[in-house]
Amino acid sequence: MTESLLDAYKRLGSKQFTHSFGLPEFDQLFGNGIECGEVSELAAEDGCYVTDFCHQLIAQFLQDPSKKNSKLLYIDSRNTFKIDRLMELMDGNEEAKDMENIDRVRVKSIHTIEELYNTLHNLLDLLKHDSVSLLIINSICGCILSQELLFMADYSSSIETILRQLQKLAEQEKLAILTVNGIVKPDHYHDLVPLLGHKWLKQIPRRVSLHRDNYVSNMVKKNIFYAKKYDFGKLIRPQDFVRYRRTEKGVEIFKL
Repeated sequence: MTESLLDAYKRLGSKQFTHSFGLPEFDQLFGNGIECGEVSELAAEDGCYVTDFCHQLIAQFLQDPSKKNSKLLYIDSRNTFKIDRLMELMDGNEEAKDMENIDRVRVKSIHTIEELYNTLHNLLDLLKHDSVSLLIINSICGCILSQELLFMADYSSSIETILRQLQKLAEQEKLAILTVNGIVKPDHYHDLVPLLGHKWLKQIPRRVSLHRDNYVSNMVKKNIFYAKKYDFGKLIRPQDFVRYRRTEKGVEIFKL
């Protein structure tokens, strides 16, 4: 069986082709962080600090010497990007906080599915001139659910179009892509499922979900959450589950 150069680099643990949250236990839920050539997803319940994970991913990107020649595109549909928070996460690293370094992060504010489609389409042209290695979309459901879809066929077509664009960018351009999605419990379901339907559920190969841990929160008198490798309908293995909490210094792994 032949192996691509990118696959070999990832198998050998090269940092150049993976993007870390700075939390090894959390990175492991995705396999090895957010990897180039793949689409990954964070699907979160409300109030689980999913945007903090995005900021932490960006902060790690800006402080990683192996990424110094790369850029990052943050597609923002809910006005979530906070430069002040990003600076706080890099406190003490003046080189990383230099504006020339910060300028490697491009933020694109959008509000509709049409703007998302156009941004992804135009990204192919941008990649001819700029070395973009990581794309974050916060949030994908905010963009796709922005339009009033009168017929189910319109909704399915929109999902398929966006999926094809993301898969093309990942597979052909070797981008690392992270989408942020919501997670809900539909009627007659035992499990929480990501928004955007069955096709979206099946077509995203790596997904981690974020949840409130009410039992442990009450026990330790702190706001504790947990992240798990999302595998619909399957039991959670201990290695596919980590607890965390949000602090001023960033998201931290919490252990009992």
